Amino acid sequence: WARIDCDGMSLHVINTHLSLVARERRSQTDCLLGPEWMGRADCVGPVALVGGFNLVPRSRVYHRLTKDLKDVQRAPGLGRTKPTFPSGFPVLRLDHVFTRGEIVVRRVDVIRNKITRVASDHLPLVVDFDMV
Repeated sequence: WARIDCDGMSLHVINTHLSLVARERRSQTDCLLGPEWMGRADCVGPVALVGGFNLVPRSRVYHRLTKDLKDVQRAPGLGRTKPTFPSGFPVLRLDHVFTRGEIVVRRVDVIRNKITRVASDHLPLVVDFDMV
């Protein structure tokens, strides 16, 4: 959990890595969306929930998250979504950035190069955005 302040605006950032086990991912998501994390009284304003979620967009947990949050890769005008796994030949979108609040996504990229392919089995997801 981090709060980043820039030009008088604050962004809450929660970086997570969910389990490979579906039941555990559901429990972890309930916790993240609950009163100890994103439901906290001081968690107001723009929020970015980022990380390796190990879930695909058709999953129940993804639909639970996008009930209250926006998937940045689904922002208007961005074109096709970008897979992040496996790093050698990415075909699945398991890593996500979800936002809440006044955030306008400008660009989403997945960094694919020799270094990122060996650094992890997931490729890094980079998001350019503005807080309004």
